[in-house]
Amino acid sequence: MKLERLFFYNRFAKEMCGKSKLLDIFLSRLFLKVPYNLYVDLCFYDIPWGERSKYILDHAIYALRYNPGVTRTNHDDKRDIIKKIFPYLKRKVIMDTSSMSKEEFISFCEGLDSFFYKPEDGDSGVGIKKFYIKNHELNELYETISNSKPGVLEETIKQHSKMKTLAPDAVSTIRFMVFKSKTGGASVLFSTLRTSISKDSVVDNAGAGGCFASIDVTKGEIWKNAYSECVAFKKITEEIKPLLGKEGLEKHPLTGTRFIGFKIPFYEKSKEMVLEMANKIDFYNRRLLGFDVAITESGPVIVEVNAHRPCICALYQIARKDTPLKREFEDMLKKLS
Repeated sequence: MKLERLFFYNRFAKEMCGKSKLLDIFLSRLFLKVPYNLYVDLCFYDIPWGERSKYILDHAIYALRYNPGVTRTNHDDKRDIIKKIFPYLKRKVIMDTSSMSKEEFISFCEGLDSFFYKPEDGDSGVGIKKFYIKNHELNELYETISNSKPGVLEETIKQHSKMKTLAPDAVSTIRFMVFKSKTGGASVLFSTLRTSISKDSVVDNAGAGGCFASIDVTKGEIWKNAYSECVAFKKITEEIKPLLGKEGLEKHPLTGTRFIGFKIPFYEKSKEMVLEMANKIDFYNRRLLGFDVAITESGPVIVEVNAHRPCICALYQIARKDTPLKREFEDMLKKLS
């Protein structure tokens, strides 16, 4: 299986740079511990060996250091997270489908056009489904949900009109990476916009084929082109190359909206909200947290909180792949600890 992955990602590298990098990928993995997919995502086929160790290549090491109870493979229960952040949801929700009655489900559906089902231990958007109520008979829909893996139901967020100019059909979110000091409260380390680039996708996760763009935390606007991760694609096309290359994607492929200079509505209020949540709520005594925020016409709402292994490699390092960020990130953590 590992050999198959090596050849698989070498095909990606060859498509990007025009020649096989099989030996370079293998030696990078052997001596520098570079994951095959990150070799492609960070364009290491164009990066000298001496520079590669300066990039963030393993985000799990930070979660293991600062988040008690986290391993490289476990997941948090979304139902318990929802209970913790319930006052900030500002939408209808059923926290546990395994104990949901038919009456409760029908009441939840009243007045809604659609809702999302999220499995209790999903990751990277896997297992999330959007149901349009008009397309189903409620009794049958109840049986479908009840027979699915236990999870959470959430009313679909109606996003801000400006956010719709990016992706009108899927809610785009802002990931705030927050670090909790032992003594000085919470601080935002970085933030990144995530958006769908496919008409068929209802989630914005890069692992599901979406893309992400780094946000200037002082201005609340995007300051880099958008990127994605090669794990979301089976092959590279000319349309995908900018997403995986150094240049990034300048405009959203569905709407033509330019990424750089796009100002996020209610950004400062969003930042205030996540810092308030981080300081007020105990997320299992963990200190490195990812808050996903959506923007509505009336302000920010929380989508979910990642309290296990927030995606630092992609949403921080790949989103700024023109700069090795390992030293910068570790200096931030050291300063705030």
